[in-house]
Amino acid sequence: MNMFFVSALVTAMLLMAGCMIARNVKYKALATMNRSLASVVLICGAAMLVCNMMNGNGLMERLPLDLSLVIFSLTSISDSTLSTFWKKTVTSAYVVLAVLLAAYYILCASGVLPLLPAGTFRVGVAVVSILCVSVPMVSIWIKIRSVRELMHLGTVWQWLQLAVDVFTPMSYAVLVIVYMLAGNLLWVRCVISVLMAAVVFCLCSRILSDSVFSLLARHERRIVESMRLSPMENVNNIPEDENVFKELYCRIQKLFEEEKPYLNGNLTINDIVAVVFSNKVYISKAISMYSGRNFCQYVNYHRVMYSMEYFRAHPETKMSELWPHCGFNTSVSFNMAFRLFMGENPSDWCRKEKIRRAKRRK
Repeated sequence: MNMFFVSALVTAMLLMAGCMIARNVKYKALATMNRSLASVVLICGAAMLVCNMMNGNGLMERLPLDLSLVIFSLTSISDSTLSTFWKKTVTSAYVVLAVLLAAYYILCASGVLPLLPAGTFRVGVAVVSILCVSVPMVSIWIKIRSVRELMHLGTVWQWLQLAVDVFTPMSYAVLVIVYMLAGNLLWVRCVISVLMAAVVFCLCSRILSDSVFSLLARHERRIVESMRLSPMENVNNIPEDENVFKELYCRIQKLFEEEKPYLNGNLTINDIVAVVFSNKVYISKAISMYSGRNFCQYVNYHRVMYSMEYFRAHPETKMSELWPHCGFNTSVSFNMAFRLFMGENPSDWCRKEKIRRAKRRK
């Protein structure tokens, strides 16, 4: 039964990795680094599990450690707060560790080395779980300890995104605590292993779909819909003594059209204050009055419009290259902003745009 479960798990991991690779290959312009890294993690994880199966007895004692390493890597890859450098670093470290552990399993199966006691593997699971929880917490702390960065996290969706980034490793940590308290109850460890496998595929689903929620895609769409803005108020109803805001908004709009300050990923309202010679209150009110959006939404709207123009001019651009070029700091924030203003995923829009471009050529 244990062998059947692990065999099914290996097959599922390889299929998921194949889906990620196929999607990146089929839609090269929409390929993402997260899917590439995740496919490497899944392939290495499947190979490690196959090597573990060669040792036969005690498989369920060792399986949580293998799954823990996979969960830690996938959690880091899907984390919106980690930079590309750290995601690649974590994946590289995982590959090295997976190769070493697979080699150890092979040597144990051939009788060259003895298998370590079950307690050693439990300690390894505990260490990985601590790392899995610590990495996102430290990353979030580094991000929000700066007032400037804290101002960039001013929307409800961004805070919800951070909550999801923390919830996944916390859920995994709860599983590890139960696993450590299970003692010699094999059936409890089997259940924990099944739940760990479920966490793996939830993370894979999140990475594959470029979404925040892995299983609640419909709920995510409802959140996006709830963030949609009400129609812009009729500017003709604005009293004459507030025409100063109209003139200020025209200056802001001209600045955004000519200078494109929104391409700066660290743009704040203070940067606009220094250019249009006004204060934050007036700028916020002018933008809200004439666009129906707050400052962050106004900036992201221009970024989304620019991304569409840029892709039309450069259809060979990859998705991983598009969002940083347009001023977004993460792919998730780009996806959410695009869906907010255009009603569809950027990858779907780009695919349709390429089809429309091909039809026009014919």
